[in-house]
Amino acid sequence: AGVRGYNPTGVVIHNDAGSNGANAGFYNNWLPNHNPENGFAHVYIASDGRLQASDFSNMAWHCANSYGNANYASWEVCQSEGDLNQFLRNEQAVLDDVAKYMKQWGLTPNRDTVKLHQELSATSCPRRSVEVHGGTLESCRSYFITELNKRLTGQTSGTVAVNNTQTNTELEDDDLMKFTYTNGDKTTYYFNGEKVIALSHPDQLAIVRKTYKETTGKDLKNFDWK
Repeated sequence: AGVRGYNPTGVVIHNDAGSNGANAGFYNNWLPNHNPENGFAHVYIASDGRLQASDFSNMAWHCANSYGNANYASWEVCQSEGDLNQFLRNEQAVLDDVAKYMKQWGLTPNRDTVKLHQELSATSCPRRSVEVHGGTLESCRSYFITELNKRLTGQTSGTVAVNNTQTNTELEDDDLMKFTYTNGDKTTYYFNGEKVIALSHPDQLAIVRKTYKETTGKDLKNFDWK
């Protein structure tokens, strides 16, 4: 995709839509026979480790957006349609790696520097990250920003990310409109302030509660309606 000539100005975290077999070794063998113009990321992280597919000094065709391809570094959370726990471990490893390079490039995690593929082009990517981190682009991005800032600055629960456009007061207002509930059908539902999401896996509920607690410093309210 060509040499960038300067450090990336932001990052994009992708999901690869791959099964358990789509690990770093798979991509190491697959990418050389793949037309790069059909898409590739700088880094792939999976259960078997990390693959640097292209140097960060180069651009990459990773988000079907000319500005994003030219300016943002890209990571794939691999095995994203496989085992949920493995996917979440891969995601944490990606966040570790992203934080390392954001620090190197002098970037502060915020809405200008942390992007999701789906805001740059028509795609559901990173579908599974969005699904397990609140169900919306902004809930997922807020989770990523919080996690990256924790790695970079040692922030504790209840503080707002540096340069995050939401203030503590705004977060308190949001609290009133976010909750989980059950209605007797053994499924837990999460209302994120915009829509209701069925949490089909118990890990999803744990992640939603953990993210809410880290973002607001409060426990997410739950209602039992029968």
